[in-house]
Amino acid sequence: MFRKVVCCLMFSLSLPAMASFNDLLESVSDETGVPTEIIKAVCTHESQSYHNGKRQPWPWTLNIGGKGLWFKTKYSAVAYAELELMDGTEPVKLDVGMCQINWYWHGKEFASVGELMDPRANIQYAANHLKDLKKGKSWEYAIGAYHSPSNQVRAKKYASAVLSSF
Repeated sequence: MFRKVVCCLMFSLSLPAMASFNDLLESVSDETGVPTEIIKAVCTHESQSYHNGKRQPWPWTLNIGGKGLWFKTKYSAVAYAELELMDGTEPVKLDVGMCQINWYWHGKEFASVGELMDPRANIQYAANHLKDLKKGKSWEYAIGAYHSPSNQVRAKKYASAVLSSF
């Protein structure tokens, strides 16, 4: 419990550099063919924080067992995630970074939580995953499957919430 209190004391929200975020989105969109607006909507929905009343994505975000945590630095978020993974409880319900990539299902694709927490790696992976999910279907379908691949009711509800943000 002490380690969680210490890590949570490092918690704070700040506005990330939006110009570089938008540049990153455009770059990933160009590389993957996933529309910038789709990537941005998923990132914002998954890691949403607020600044001056405006929704925005936040890169140093974790979700552990349904509880969202936002950190001031990459280091503090990674340290917290690594402590959770060392806890011994299996499977750890851990979603990482701006696009909330689930560690249990996708962590094997990364060398470490730190690599997955990197905004470029996180967004790139999410965009490629969305592209794979789309395969001949709509972006709405891909977004829904991103969240709930085996539950169409939840998938449609999720896709509707994500798409209503832009």
